[in-house]
Amino acid sequence: MLSLRQSVFTPALKGLGLFFLCLGVLACGGGRPTASIAGKVVFNNGPLEGGSLVFDYGEGVSKTVSLSSTGTFNESALFVGSAKVGVVPPAFIKGSQNSATAAKMKVPKGFQGKEGYFGNTKEFKVAEKYKDPNTSGLTVEIKAGKNPDVTFEIK
Repeated sequence: MLSLRQSVFTPALKGLGLFFLCLGVLACGGGRPTASIAGKVVFNNGPLEGGSLVFDYGEGVSKTVSLSSTGTFNESALFVGSAKVGVVPPAFIKGSQNSATAAKMKVPKGFQGKEGYFGNTKEFKVAEKYKDPNTSGLTVEIKAGKNPDVTFEIK
């Protein structure tokens, strides 16, 4: 037997739950179309070996995409539209990998001191202006579908 309380409140609670679920999806950008983008970052005529890109759409909406050790990136879910882009250089480990550091990092035998085994042993002195999407001067227009061969060049 249904009581008055169950018959009235159950649909209301379900409706309220659905409302908050939809609100959460929209607040997280769930309603915005996305596209794929691929390309590279060129630093002083060569690849920026690692690091990341920050795509800033404004209004607090941004996405970070990792760069490979060859300076390339590939992301399948960036928002369609205009974005400012910042370049975060790869982490730099000062000095070379010595045996004490390698031992702490549990580097397999034969790999101690190998460049790039942990972190990046090359220093990339990227100008400060490129690190912030608002000062880098780098922008991209992401169109629906695929956006291949996008190149960002920095000095």
